[in-house]
Amino acid sequence: SDNLLINTSQQIRCMDIGEVIEVFQGPMLDPSVGVYRIRGKALKDGVIGWATVAGNQGITFLLPGGNAFKVVSPVELTEEVKEIEDHRKVRMLKEGEILEVMERARTSSS
Repeated sequence: SDNLLINTSQQIRCMDIGEVIEVFQGPMLDPSVGVYRIRGKALKDGVIGWATVAGNQGITFLLPGGNAFKVVSPVELTEEVKEIEDHRKVRMLKEGEILEVMERARTSSS
């Protein structure tokens, strides 16, 4: 929606299951209905607005993520994490592509 306060806002659109939103602000309490909301940008189409984290009946709408990244400028995708002279390039990632991290490399033995 276009406002933190649900009672005074207009719906922009509904988010799809599995959709990713980049959070700019919040969570902040909407005191008029007792729910927490965040302000952010949907990676799918760039729409900016407010979304409810969980309803006042306990239904969760948004979960923390952190595995999706949007490419902001063209970059090489390589097989190795470290930058080495003889790295194997998988392909170029294009601006606007969404990359989902499935597994993170360990940088120490801990």
